[in-house]
Amino acid sequence: MRLSAGARLAPIATLGVLAALACSPPPEKAPSIERRLETVEVAAAPDAEASLEGDRLEPRVASGRAAIAGVLPEGFPSDVPLPRPSSLVDFGPRSVTLEVDGGREGVRSAYLEQLAAAGFVARDGGRWQRANRSLRVDFAARAGATRVTIEIVPGP
Repeated sequence: MRLSAGARLAPIATLGVLAALACSPPPEKAPSIERRLETVEVAAAPDAEASLEGDRLEPRVASGRAAIAGVLPEGFPSDVPLPRPSSLVDFGPRSVTLEVDGGREGVRSAYLEQLAAAGFVARDGGRWQRANRSLRVDFAARAGATRVTIEIVPGP
Protein backbone atom coordinates (compact mmCIF):
# COMPACT_ATOMS: atom_id res chain seq x y z
CA MET A 1 0.00 0.00 0.00
CA ARG A 2 1.29 3.33 -0.98
CA LEU A 3 0.51 6.54 1.02
CA SER A 4 0.20 9.98 -0.45
CA ALA A 5 2.65 12.67 0.60
CA GLY A 6 -0.06 14.44 2.70
CA ALA A 7 -0.90 11.24 4.53
CA ARG A 8 2.79 10.62 5.25
CA LEU A 9 3.26 14.11 6.67
CA ALA A 10 0.13 14.18 8.89
CA PRO A 11 1.67 12.29 11.83
CA ILE A 12 4.74 14.50 11.70
CA ALA A 13 2.62 17.69 11.75
CA THR A 14 0.65 16.35 14.71
CA LEU A 15 3.83 15.60 16.62
CA GLY A 16 5.10 19.12 15.91
CA VAL A 17 1.95 20.72 17.32
CA LEU A 18 2.08 18.54 20.44
CA ALA A 19 5.77 19.36 20.98
CA ALA A 20 5.09 23.09 20.65
CA LEU A 21 2.27 22.89 23.21
CA ALA A 22 4.40 20.88 25.62
CA CYS A 23 7.29 23.34 25.43
CA SER A 24 5.30 26.55 25.72
CA PRO A 25 5.07 28.22 29.13
CA PRO A 26 1.80 27.89 31.04
CA PRO A 27 -0.69 30.71 30.38
CA GLU A 28 -0.56 33.54 32.85
CA LYS A 29 -3.43 33.81 35.25
CA ALA A 30 -5.49 36.94 34.90
CA PRO A 31 -4.88 39.29 37.80
CA SER A 32 -7.48 38.91 40.48
CA ILE A 33 -10.02 41.71 40.43
CA GLU A 34 -11.74 40.52 43.51
CA ARG A 35 -11.63 43.52 45.82
CA ARG A 36 -13.86 44.47 48.62
CA LEU A 37 -15.61 47.75 47.88
CA GLU A 38 -16.31 49.94 50.84
CA THR A 39 -20.00 50.50 51.54
CA VAL A 40 -20.78 54.11 52.22
CA GLU A 41 -24.10 55.27 53.65
CA VAL A 42 -25.48 58.33 51.87
CA ALA A 43 -28.43 60.52 52.69
CA ALA A 44 -31.29 61.06 50.25
CA ALA A 45 -30.92 63.95 47.83
CA PRO A 46 -32.13 67.23 49.39
CA ASP A 47 -35.04 67.41 46.95
CA ALA A 48 -35.94 63.70 46.96
CA GLU A 49 -39.29 64.35 48.59
CA ALA A 50 -39.89 67.84 47.24
CA SER A 51 -43.44 68.61 46.22
CA LEU A 52 -45.27 71.70 45.07
CA GLU A 53 -48.58 70.26 46.20
CA GLY A 54 -48.65 72.11 49.53
CA ASP A 55 -47.39 75.42 48.14
CA ARG A 56 -49.73 78.37 48.21
CA LEU A 57 -50.19 80.35 45.05
CA GLU A 58 -49.52 84.04 45.10
CA PRO A 59 -52.66 85.84 43.93
CA ARG A 60 -52.01 88.08 40.97
CA VAL A 61 -53.95 91.29 40.65
CA ALA A 62 -54.99 92.62 37.28
CA SER A 63 -57.26 95.62 36.91
CA GLY A 64 -58.18 95.56 40.59
CA ARG A 65 -59.36 91.93 40.72
CA ALA A 66 -57.53 88.66 41.20
CA ALA A 67 -56.64 87.02 37.90
CA ILE A 68 -55.52 83.72 36.48
CA ALA A 69 -51.91 82.55 36.74
CA GLY A 70 -50.99 81.06 33.38
CA VAL A 71 -51.79 81.71 29.75
CA LEU A 72 -55.06 80.48 28.32
CA PRO A 73 -54.86 78.60 25.03
CA GLU A 74 -55.22 80.67 21.89
CA GLY A 75 -58.85 80.94 20.83
CA PHE A 76 -60.37 80.07 24.20
CA PRO A 77 -63.69 82.00 24.27
CA SER A 78 -63.50 85.21 26.30
CA ASP A 79 -67.23 85.04 27.12
CA VAL A 80 -66.76 81.93 29.29
CA PRO A 81 -66.37 82.97 32.95
CA LEU A 82 -63.43 81.46 34.81
CA PRO A 83 -63.00 81.02 38.57
CA ARG A 84 -60.68 83.67 40.03
CA PRO A 85 -58.09 83.56 41.46
CA SER A 86 -56.89 80.33 39.88
CA SER A 87 -53.92 78.79 38.15
CA LEU A 88 -54.01 77.12 34.77
CA VAL A 89 -52.70 73.57 35.18
CA ASP A 90 -53.72 71.94 31.87
CA PHE A 91 -55.50 72.63 28.62
CA GLY A 92 -56.62 70.87 25.48
CA PRO A 93 -58.06 71.96 22.14
CA ARG A 94 -61.41 72.90 23.74
CA SER A 95 -60.82 72.71 27.49
CA VAL A 96 -58.95 74.24 30.40
CA THR A 97 -58.23 72.88 33.87
CA LEU A 98 -57.73 75.45 36.60
CA GLU A 99 -56.72 74.92 40.21
CA VAL A 100 -58.56 77.02 42.79
CA ASP A 101 -57.73 77.27 46.51
CA GLY A 102 -60.51 75.84 48.64
CA GLY A 103 -62.63 72.77 49.16
CA ARG A 104 -64.60 71.19 46.34
CA GLU A 105 -68.09 72.18 47.51
CA GLY A 106 -67.17 75.82 48.22
CA VAL A 107 -65.40 76.24 44.86
CA ARG A 108 -68.22 74.42 43.04
CA SER A 109 -70.92 76.57 44.62
CA ALA A 110 -69.10 79.85 43.88
CA TYR A 111 -68.34 78.94 40.26
CA LEU A 112 -71.86 77.71 39.50
CA GLU A 113 -73.20 81.03 40.84
CA GLN A 114 -70.71 82.80 38.54
CA LEU A 115 -71.96 80.80 35.54
CA ALA A 116 -75.60 81.58 36.37
CA ALA A 117 -74.78 85.30 36.76
CA ALA A 118 -73.19 85.20 33.27
CA GLY A 119 -76.46 83.87 31.81
CA PHE A 120 -75.62 80.16 31.62
CA VAL A 121 -78.41 77.69 32.44
CA ALA A 122 -77.76 74.27 34.01
CA ARG A 123 -78.54 71.20 31.87
CA ASP A 124 -78.13 67.46 32.54
CA GLY A 125 -74.72 65.87 33.10
CA GLY A 126 -72.81 68.93 34.31
CA ARG A 127 -73.58 70.87 31.12
CA TRP A 128 -74.29 74.57 31.05
CA GLN A 129 -75.77 76.48 28.12
CA ARG A 130 -76.14 80.08 27.00
CA ALA A 131 -77.36 80.92 23.47
CA ASN A 132 -75.00 78.99 21.15
CA ARG A 133 -72.37 78.26 23.81
CA SER A 134 -72.43 74.93 25.65
CA LEU A 135 -70.02 73.91 28.45
CA ARG A 136 -69.32 70.83 30.51
CA VAL A 137 -67.90 71.57 33.97
CA ASP A 138 -66.23 69.09 36.32
CA PHE A 139 -64.84 69.59 39.86
CA ALA A 140 -62.18 67.41 41.52
CA ALA A 141 -60.85 67.83 45.07
CA ARG A 142 -57.07 67.95 45.39
CA ALA A 143 -55.22 68.50 48.72
CA GLY A 144 -56.68 71.81 49.88
CA ALA A 145 -57.61 72.92 46.38
CA THR A 146 -60.10 72.08 43.67
CA ARG A 147 -59.45 71.44 40.00
CA VAL A 148 -62.12 72.87 37.74
CA THR A 149 -62.21 71.53 34.18
CA ILE A 150 -64.23 73.56 31.71
CA GLU A 151 -64.83 72.00 28.32
CA ILE A 152 -66.40 73.79 25.36
CA VAL A 153 -68.93 71.31 23.98
CA PRO A 154 -69.97 71.56 20.32
CA GLY A 155 -73.62 72.25 19.60
CA PRO A 156 -76.43 73.58 21.77
